[in-house]
This record gives sequence, C-alpha cells and structure tokens, in this order.
Amino acid sequence: MAANDRSPQWLEVTFDSDTVVSGIMIQVSEVNKWLEHVNGKRDFPEENNLTNFFISYSQKKKPLLGAGKWIRGESFETNYKWDAQKGISYHAFKTPVTCRRIRLNCTKTLGGWCPAVF
Repeated sequence: MAANDRSPQWLEVTFDSDTVVSGIMIQVSEVNKWLEHVNGKRDFPEENNLTNFFISYSQKKKPLLGAGKWIRGESFETNYKWDAQKGISYHAFKTPVTCRRIRLNCTKTLGGWCPAVF
C-alpha cells in the first residue's frame, strides 16, 4: 500500500535510554538519479523519494503487548537541498523531544513506496 495521511508507512528507532532528539536528516534513495535531476538531465527526482512526513515519539520502551503511547510531533516537507550534492534534507524540530522510540511517518512520496534511512 502506498503511503498517505491515513495510513503512513513508518520507520522506527528505539534507544536504550531516554534520548533527546533535535532533528532528522533524510537522504534521497538514489543519489546518482538525484544529481541528474539537480543538473537538469532528468525531469523529476527518483520516483520513490519521501516528500512529506511527520514525527511521532514514545517516552516508553516497547511493551510486550500493545503499541504503547505515541505522541504526534511536527510535520515536514522535504526538499533535499540542505546538502544538494548528496540529496540530503535536514529538519530541525522547533522543540527537541525526549523519547525512547521515535518514528518517521511517511505520508507522501513521489511514487508509491517510501525508502528511508533514519
């Protein structure tokens, strides 16, 4: 199923202890195709790149039963121009969050799937 607002695809990171997270960096899925786009040799960036997402986080470690309490954080739109040569988008949080788990929830891509490295 493709990512959308009602059913986002997500990637989760779990920390060993409470961790302060102040932002997130995302890189395009294929740097060479991204550079073709940047240099005008390709009409659009790689079709499966993440364009919109929101953060959610939990202050509890993963329970054995159930998903635990998730708090919805900020929403972002990527542009991959923080480091255009590597296709990196950086997003600083307005307010850093302290959490045990954090999710990048993909709500829109340039294609159907959301390849992401957290």
